Amino acid sequence: MFLLITVVYITAGFLGGLLFYTLCPGFFFPNYYVIIVFYWIIGVITNYLLDNASRTRLDKLLSIYMMSRVIKFLLMILFLALFIKLVIDYAHRVPFVIALMGNYLLYTFLELYIYYLYNKRALKNGKDA
Repeated sequence: MFLLITVVYITAGFLGGLLFYTLCPGFFFPNYYVIIVFYWIIGVITNYLLDNASRTRLDKLLSIYMMSRVIKFLLMILFLALFIKLVIDYAHRVPFVIALMGNYLLYTFLELYIYYLYNKRALKNGKDA
């Protein structure tokens, strides 16, 4: 599952960056791909937590998923504030926020699908998640 997450996240991120670069080249900023790395790290950690919970603590699977969602949102806000304050220049702040939020929505749907796969696997194995 880690390989699948890596391939999907990197492919989606680079396609998004390519679209962003071709459709709005004036708004593309050089640090765009840091967003992909940020969400990939969060996705790998979430996947690890869900994988571990689906094997050992099925009664906690939904709680762990929801907890990871809240932590991801808080980390995204922290990342946004720190990155704008320390790295992004004034001209690229709005495109950075738009790209970060767009990727947040994309990766949220991907993680929801991953949760669905873990839940489906648990039900297939005869366990009640």
